[in-house]
Amino acid sequence: MCNATGTEKLKPLFIHKYQNPRALNEEKKEELPVNYYWNSTAQMQAQYRKLLIRNRIEAYEISQELNKEPTPINIHDSIDFSVNAWNSVSQQTINNCWKHTGILPINEMDEIDEIEDQALHDEMELQDLINELPFDNFMDADEFLHIE
Repeated sequence: MCNATGTEKLKPLFIHKYQNPRALNEEKKEELPVNYYWNSTAQMQAQYRKLLIRNRIEAYEISQELNKEPTPINIHDSIDFSVNAWNSVSQQTINNCWKHTGILPINEMDEIDEIEDQALHDEMELQDLINELPFDNFMDADEFLHIE
């Protein structure tokens, strides 16, 4: 989806469990802002899940103010979350990830530390969002990230 320097980024890959979801009946898949594929066992990534949790918190708060049920998420929302999650990945992060693979030479060990620090930061941010949800028995961020 990108080159090692992060200067070339392709459209994000979006994998959904249905080939033709109802919410996309009117859409041509090749005109979506993502490369759309389907797989019934697809898993989502941390950035996507943070966007999802933020959306659900906002929907819950709005529903409480208006005294009605939260608006459900549809495939368009999921595609938007995916695009936003991909767009939030910086050129530096991409470059550091490529170096972390061992394929490219690493100039300093600090770059690996940056990747690990970002992962820890993302997990902590996700946990803060989960803690805002109006549930008594919620899972922790690590469980949520590794759900199958």
